[in-house]
Formats: sequence, structure tokens, C-alpha cells
Amino acid sequence: MLFPWLIAVQLGAPAQQLGLAQMALQLPTLVLVLFGGVLADRRDPRRILLAVHLCAALPPLTLALLLSFGHLNLAMLIGYAVASGTCAALGMPARDSLLTSVAGDQIQRAVGLTMALQFGAQIAGFTLASRADQIGAVPLLLLMSAVFAMGAAAVLRLPSRATPATPAVRGPGDLLGGITESLRSSLLWPPMLLAFGTGIFFAGSFVVLLPLFIRDVYGGGAGGIGASFICFMVGTLVSILIQVRRPILRQGRALILSQIIGGAVLATLALELPLQGFLAAMFCWGLCGGVGMVTSRSMVQAAAPESHRGRVLGVYAMTSFGGMPIGSLALGFIIALLGPLHAVLVPAGAMILLAGLVALTSSLWRQRTA
Repeated sequence: MLFPWLIAVQLGAPAQQLGLAQMALQLPTLVLVLFGGVLADRRDPRRILLAVHLCAALPPLTLALLLSFGHLNLAMLIGYAVASGTCAALGMPARDSLLTSVAGDQIQRAVGLTMALQFGAQIAGFTLASRADQIGAVPLLLLMSAVFAMGAAAVLRLPSRATPATPAVRGPGDLLGGITESLRSSLLWPPMLLAFGTGIFFAGSFVVLLPLFIRDVYGGGAGGIGASFICFMVGTLVSILIQVRRPILRQGRALILSQIIGGAVLATLALELPLQGFLAAMFCWGLCGGVGMVTSRSMVQAAAPESHRGRVLGVYAMTSFGGMPIGSLALGFIIALLGPLHAVLVPAGAMILLAGLVALTSSLWRQRTA
């Protein structure tokens, strides 16, 4: 939340520049996450995570130091975005691979618990960032750096895994192995396709459309952006906690319905709801998002073959987050052309159409818990 606030509010950048900056934050996932998946298969994921956490502490620390001397421009923020996105791209497959190893046959529950903790922490972060107007960016960036460094201590408590004797990357076949496995599996490609659509249409809306909605429609700043993000996250967290207590059996059906209903909820923003209605819609959108996140990730982690688990999970991360740069950049220009009230109908309608096509062309509607 701090990143779009710095761009949209502090710099007063137009929608195109916000979309470009968000694309820079997300693009490393599209470029590097397959390599991260190979590393997770060929090297000890614990050591990868340790290095990633230590490196991830550096970009916010550097940005805080630059800001403390009064330097703030778009180029500096794009550099921060690329560095942070690179750390995320290399760390996600290793983390998810370790989660599958320690979860046993309780994949959906483990995924739900992990995501509940993640979103609980994000709600706390959004609450702090919503006070950026009063606190300032520098203390929040220093806190972010400290939390990343503390994560390295938690990594030390995870189990190590013996590394194979093969080199980390032997050629294009290694990098593309996860894609090949995903495309030929009827259990993998439908949730991954929906995850890709979610990255383009929903995640792009979340990081670009919502801040501009708050700024241009409701005349708000950091507090309004934080409130909208928090409402979405609370809805997501509630949905995840329900799934932890009562796992979904027909995960494929739940995934498709969550995308269709989520698109319908997003489309209601075109009605120019009062601020309270806008925040309520964010909560409902979060409920749908929680179902989609847990079911898609659970199905992919359960279906991924052990020999290619890191690479398949890398492909899943690429589809989930790799669509965000495309959506962020495109939506920035769509908003500039149509305005936020009309632009919101584009990603909402596209996601509903994609979910319907997947339901008709795959066995996902009938898929149950693995």
C-alpha cells in the first residue's frame, strides 16, 4: 500500500505512471520465477529462503535512506520495485515447496493457515501504512526492512533438504519443465489459467484501480487507500479462516464461482457507491478472493509431481503474479481513457467471461479435493 501511495499521492503521478511503476514491481515474477522454481528443485529451499530474506531487507532500507535526504522520484521508486520483485520471484517457489513438504496430506489446511497468517500480517501492515500521512514513509520502510531480516531467523527453524548432484540449471528444458508438466495435466492447467486471469484482471485492479478510485472518486489519500485495502484483506482473512475450519470438497466448483461472483462485485463499483458501500464491496470481493486463492493453490500443490514440484509451483507463481504487470499497465491506460467508474467494467467482465470458458472447457467444475 505504501508503494502506490508514494506514487499516486506524494508524487501526484498520473494513472499511466502508476501502472508503469506497478508493472516494474511485478515484472520480475514473470521473468525470474521459473528460474526460482528450478533452484527450489535443485538446491536446498531453506538456504534459498535465508538468502532471499536477507536480500529483501535491503531495498526498503535503501529507499528509507534516500527519502530521509529528500530524494523522491519515479525512477528511484521503479528501481526499488525491480529489486523487491526479484527477491519475491526467487523466494516464492522455495517457500511453497517447503510448505508442501511439511504439510503431509493436509495441503488445503496448511495452505489456509499459511495464507491466514499472511493476510493477518498484511492487515497489520495496511493499518500502519494507512497512517503514512502522519507517520511518514521513512519509519515504515525501516520497519519493513526489519521484518524481512527477522524472517531470516524463522527460516533457520525450517528443515533442510538434501540437494541433488545435478547442476541448478542444465538448459531450457529445466526452465520449461514446469510449464510442460502443467500444460499436460488436466488437474493443473485450469486453476493456473484462472490464476493468470486473476493476476491480470483482479490484481491489476487492486493495485492500480483502487488507489485511483480513492483519489479521483472519493477525494481521499493514504487513509482511504488503507481502508479499502484493509476491508479487502479482512474479507479474505474471514474467508480463509472459514475454509481452515471447514475445508471445501468441490474445490474446482468453488474456484469458478468465486471468480464469477468476484467479477460481479467488482462491477458494482461502476454505480459510484457511497464510500461505505465501496468499502463493503471491498469486503465482499475479499471473501471471493479468499476462496479463489486457497482452492487454486491447494489444487496445484496437491497435483504437482514431486520431481517437478518447485518448477510447477514456480509456474503457478508466474501465472498468479505474472499477469499483474500486464493488468497494471493496461488498466492504467484504460483508466486514463475511460475514467475509473467505466474502466472497472473491463476487468470485471473479462474475469467473468474467462471463468465461464474454463467451466465449459475443462473438468474443473467436477473436481474434488485431491
